[in-house]
Amino acid sequence: RSDHPGALGNLAITMLILGRPEIAIRYAEQAVRVAPGSHPLRMRLGLALHACGRFKEAVAQLREACGMEPGHGDTLTALGNALGATGAVREAIATLREAVAARPDNPGYHTNLAYTLLRAGQWEEGWREHEYRPERPRSARVWNGQTDAPLLLRHEQGIGDIIQFCRFAPLAAQRTAGPVFLTVPRPLRDLSRSLRGVSILSADDPLPANAYQFPLLSLPLLFNTTPATLPAEVPYLHADPTLVTHWRERLSILPGLCVGLTWAGNPRLGTVSLGATDRRRSLPENALAPLAGVPGTTFVSLQVGDVVPSGLEIVDRSSELTDFAQTAALIMALDLVIAVDTAVAHQAGALGKPVWLLNRFDTDWRWMDGRDDSPWYPTMRQFRQECPGDWPGVIERVARALRDY
Repeated sequence: RSDHPGALGNLAITMLILGRPEIAIRYAEQAVRVAPGSHPLRMRLGLALHACGRFKEAVAQLREACGMEPGHGDTLTALGNALGATGAVREAIATLREAVAARPDNPGYHTNLAYTLLRAGQWEEGWREHEYRPERPRSARVWNGQTDAPLLLRHEQGIGDIIQFCRFAPLAAQRTAGPVFLTVPRPLRDLSRSLRGVSILSADDPLPANAYQFPLLSLPLLFNTTPATLPAEVPYLHADPTLVTHWRERLSILPGLCVGLTWAGNPRLGTVSLGATDRRRSLPENALAPLAGVPGTTFVSLQVGDVVPSGLEIVDRSSELTDFAQTAALIMALDLVIAVDTAVAHQAGALGKPVWLLNRFDTDWRWMDGRDDSPWYPTMRQFRQECPGDWPGVIERVARALRDY
């Protein structure tokens, strides 16, 4: 039954989940040829094209799907996300608003709108919509911004998010006379203890009794944060001076400029959108090879758990990076960090180290549009793809900048 549309559609979704969007496109195209009037199959083709970075083609297919079933929230959200990926942010926001209007009780629709608003710099509305995010920790005893009782700030989402938003914890500590605690994953515990006025808890530490609780990523809304009022003083995290001295001694034998590299993210198998995003933010094999032609430079791996890519000689001490305190110390011993959109980029920015972000075309919301700097990290410089998948162009510009640097 090679013409069975249901089986072909299911294969397309399965291949997306397995991280094989190219094969998903093949099955989805075949399904659409068999059943051109099927809204679900047209939508799956659009999702597969988006996952492959073929954003304009995805928009075309998702427009077709929207025409087949007007007002369908999932389809409008998928179209809005695809429009955002092409850079049509204003139309993306309008489309995502339609999805929210169709199903105002769907938190995912609000969250996608939030990210697009934040990317566009519309932070006041963006932070309000961000409160719908499904990951937001809930509690019965919620902090209202002023209290003398203990305050427990709950972390959420990824390591990069925690590093980016923990800057708000000292501001929360200034709002209350009671002690302030922040939960973090264990690998972040020692580094996070350098935050001012905040006690750090990890999974094996007892939680304070009778504490008010508040989600870490909700603090920007509480503080009415805009790009103009964002607390961006760096460093707000600090490496252990003893560990820094240790790494400086280790690196002192290396010639020239010492540049740390991170070239890949963390794939999340089974989560279609995040897995596809991870593939687009990570560099393909040999992408860094042109940097080998930059004289007077030694490259040091900050990538943990991945094989060093071919085409470029890289000093690899990553097996010694057992937590983020060690990584922070190594970062401070380097002259420069070059990283794709990962926790390492956030860490270097939070430490006040010069960091060059290798950014994909369909940028994450936090890096905003039309900028080669970042309001979050004053020491960051962005090198963006000028078209989807154009890593060679990015690396060429980085190589030129590195020669000047």
